[in-house]
Amino acid sequence: MQHMLAQTPPSNRNRAHRVPMRALAARFACSAYALHRHRHKHLTPLMAAAILAAQKPSEVDLEALQRSESEGILAQLVTQRARLQQHSDLALELGNASGAVAAERAITNNLELVAKLLGQLVQHHEICGWQ
Repeated sequence: MQHMLAQTPPSNRNRAHRVPMRALAARFACSAYALHRHRHKHLTPLMAAAILAAQKPSEVDLEALQRSESEGILAQLVTQRARLQQHSDLALELGNASGAVAAERAITNNLELVAKLLGQLVQHHEICGWQ
């Protein structure tokens, strides 16, 4: 089983672990569509199960897994922010001020979450002792 794992392309191992297509496309410098085609032509469910069974939990690169998951979350947040901006613009066009404000509030929350994810925003809590 280990021999098969050594011969398995990294893209197949990552897809077996459900790494997001966009993150893989960026890592392998190809389109998400090309990876999608590759998965459907070459990675059968049986192969994915064999890859997962052959890899010991200690062999999983936790830093790489965390990085790819973060990339996927970040991509989803960027996509969500674009949709929210469209909602805000539409609300303004229709004269719906409360809808526009709600969309802008959601955009601000989205930006705050992205900043936290990227480590750009750190919260400090001050504890005052009572005497």
